[in-house]
Amino acid sequence: MSVVAEPALPARRELSYWRLLAINVFKFGGDGVHWTPLNTVILQLLAVSVAAGSTAQGTLIVSKASSAGAAFAVVVPIVVGYLSDRTATRFGRRRPWIAIGTLVNLFGLGLLAGAGSVPALIAAYLVVQISNNGAFAAYSAVIPDVVPVRQNGRASGLLNAMQQLGTVVGLFALTILLSPSHLGSTHAGAVAGLWVVALCTAGSVIISLAAIPERPLERVRSAVRRTIPTRVWVAGGAALATLLALEFVLLAPVSVWWFLVLTAGVATAAVAVVAGTGVPAAVAAFAPLRDRDFFWVLTTRFFNTFGIWTIAPYIAYFFKDVVHRKDYAFDSSLWLLAVIGGGVIPAVVGGHLSDVLGGRRKIFVYVSSAMQAAVSAVLLFTLVTNLPALYALGVLFGLGFGAYQAVDWALACDVLPDRENAAAKDMALFHVSFTLPQVFGPALAGQLLFHLNEIYGNNLGYRIVFATASVWFLLSLVFVRKIKGVR
Repeated sequence: MSVVAEPALPARRELSYWRLLAINVFKFGGDGVHWTPLNTVILQLLAVSVAAGSTAQGTLIVSKASSAGAAFAVVVPIVVGYLSDRTATRFGRRRPWIAIGTLVNLFGLGLLAGAGSVPALIAAYLVVQISNNGAFAAYSAVIPDVVPVRQNGRASGLLNAMQQLGTVVGLFALTILLSPSHLGSTHAGAVAGLWVVALCTAGSVIISLAAIPERPLERVRSAVRRTIPTRVWVAGGAALATLLALEFVLLAPVSVWWFLVLTAGVATAAVAVVAGTGVPAAVAAFAPLRDRDFFWVLTTRFFNTFGIWTIAPYIAYFFKDVVHRKDYAFDSSLWLLAVIGGGVIPAVVGGHLSDVLGGRRKIFVYVSSAMQAAVSAVLLFTLVTNLPALYALGVLFGLGFGAYQAVDWALACDVLPDRENAAAKDMALFHVSFTLPQVFGPALAGQLLFHLNEIYGNNLGYRIVFATASVWFLLSLVFVRKIKGVR
């Protein structure tokens, strides 16, 4: 691969339903089957395994792994998205990054299956996060690259339907593997689940890579050798130092060194910001945030995702600590299936329906955020322990989740500031609005659960976590009103 000036894009032709479906299949295996089972059940089982069966310590491990991995997931899409926009190969500018990222992703899943200690588990998880987000940074620009504007709603609906379907398939397979009649809520069940994730990820990426209609791009050579300015080195070095400091703060126990590194991280972040204001590429990377509608689309997605990731990583432990289920991983998988089952129909029809309604997207966000906030409030005030009631709440939560996911990408595509020349870079920022809450959500919720439950008992930690989730969903509902360019 080589980095080049922006190539001119060919005129977009309307794509057949089957071509759109094949392009979106990677969302099925590389996202749906991959992340929800991994982040909500498999990682929790692996954490309890390396923590010698302690749920409290497992909570802290999940908190650290999730937030540390998501911190890289914030940076990687921006970098890879920028490079992908400027990549020229005979395979196109997106497919090489997707293929290489997925290969490293599969290697990371193997490391995760063999992890026998807390450091090994977290390190393997970081490999998975970095590589998968690198692949999806390029993949997120495929729809803006090759799909006509008039097909945005259908493409977005298919994309999210593939994600939902992948999540159903992944959780269903995991539910069978973790059932009491098979492997149960054990380390062996988690490893078997990782095999399912790896196989589906590999199969789906092959189909999508074959379907993406990218044309070969020729390298544009420059006769002038470019010298990287000192300001760029300073900004880049300070940003890297800030990221490393953040990882230390997220992973290390609180101590004198912790506070010293935190202070140093704040200082290097300030240096990166000041130096970066003079770097055209850095300014261009964040310039889309000055677009009012694009900014509020990102903000809406941030808070909706924040609400989800405040709850999702710890629902398995809720079934263990509050509902007192021995096969807690199995039961939490069923609950997540209820959530996704409730979201399938809204995800499938919502995007197309929003096109039919003349591009009306915001009503779907209003409905989804209100429903998700309502379910979180019920869990907050009652800490439901009745299984049928919990599964019914899961379906209701899923209806809201699916309604939002149906128009999620369509909203972003509708307001992209520079769709022709910077789709990957701008969609990388959109991707960050999904990954950034995964840094703060698990970190905040994990610490609240651990300390409040340990100090005060009576499952106070779970009540506070559900309360904060309700707030994030309501903020998502409020901020979508500020988007003026979409109805």
